Amino acid sequence: MARGGAHLSPVTLSEIEQAAARNGYPADAEPRGDWLLLRSPWTAHGLLATHDGTRFLVAPLSPTVAEEVARERPALPGAPQGTAAVFAAATLRLHGVPATALTKEDERQSPVTRCHDPGASAGAGG
Repeated sequence: MARGGAHLSPVTLSEIEQAAARNGYPADAEPRGDWLLLRSPWTAHGLLATHDGTRFLVAPLSPTVAEEVARERPALPGAPQGTAAVFAAATLRLHGVPATALTKEDERQSPVTRCHDPGASAGAGG
């Protein structure tokens, strides 16, 4: 994956990249300032991910995904431009936290069932 995130250490970059690959975002991350843009071939919804020094942050680009995630955890102030909201995660469950939202939104937009391994993020904390 591409290296990016102006203040992210190599260890943090590696953690984000590994979590992204494990959770359905295997494409190269695109640096966006202090964030990494993550995209998946299995969903049209991208995410921004970073670490603020104490916690991982995930910012869905889709307002629908953000609404679903907000049902499980509070949104934080300071969402990056172009995102719907920002959420903290104890560990990177990039696909795990918004998975239900991504799946619901994709089913509304397309009759095609997307290939997804629901057990891929089952062991991750959030």
